[in-house]
Amino acid sequence: MKKNAAFTLIELLVVIAIIAVLASMLLPALQKARTSAHVTKCKSNMKQMAQGLILYTGDFNDQFPTHKGLPAPTDKEQGDGIKYQSTYWMHYSIERYGFGEKIFACPYNGHNPVSDNTDGWRLGLGLGKLKDWCMTDNSRTFYSMNGRLLMHVDQWKKPNAGGKVSRCDAPSKTVAVLEYGTPTCIDGVSNLKNTSSRIATSENSIRDHFGASSNFAMVDGHVEGLGYMQNPNRIHLVPRRDLLVPTDWYWGTVWQLAL
Repeated sequence: MKKNAAFTLIELLVVIAIIAVLASMLLPALQKARTSAHVTKCKSNMKQMAQGLILYTGDFNDQFPTHKGLPAPTDKEQGDGIKYQSTYWMHYSIERYGFGEKIFACPYNGHNPVSDNTDGWRLGLGLGKLKDWCMTDNSRTFYSMNGRLLMHVDQWKKPNAGGKVSRCDAPSKTVAVLEYGTPTCIDGVSNLKNTSSRIATSENSIRDHFGASSNFAMVDGHVEGLGYMQNPNRIHLVPRRDLLVPTDWYWGTVWQLAL
């Protein structure tokens, strides 16, 4: 007479417990690998964006794509800075250089979902309004061009790059594109840290891939991923070295100063 070869309840529970333990050990590693893949995809997208800017400067006499055609804003708080707070460079890359729209949608960071249900916006893609290519509302873009590259003078009247690549004397350390919630970054390093990191007041503003890193594409086309408050190569938003003050909240290097 054959013995019954079925599992007993105790044996079955032991097997389930072992599987659960193994799963709990493997899941963090799988999540880490998934996050790494998303960050890599984001870096690839940003590298293409930087290449698009390089193509533009080659076609337009050394000039970064400043949107100068907008009418004066009715909101006085926006001031003349509206020409820097533009998604023009994104749309131009799509229409003239054949870039896909999804390049400008981060695969892992969040955004302001209000834009998905608002007439006149590129739904969910962070590309701004279809009509005027300008967007100043917080958290509606995944990426922004560094507005400091475009400004001729800043609020303290110091001369800047004025949109000319040749005026940027540290292209391997100067940010061209960053993961930022609004289409500009002219408000100082302190503002960047308050809106793009884990300490952001709005979860829609956070741009660090759930704490993995924030990505920055340089003027020379390469991309760097930095953890919060890490910056071994001392990259910065300031396009000229004579304006850089590493310990200053406005002119300092990215992720260097404690809040």
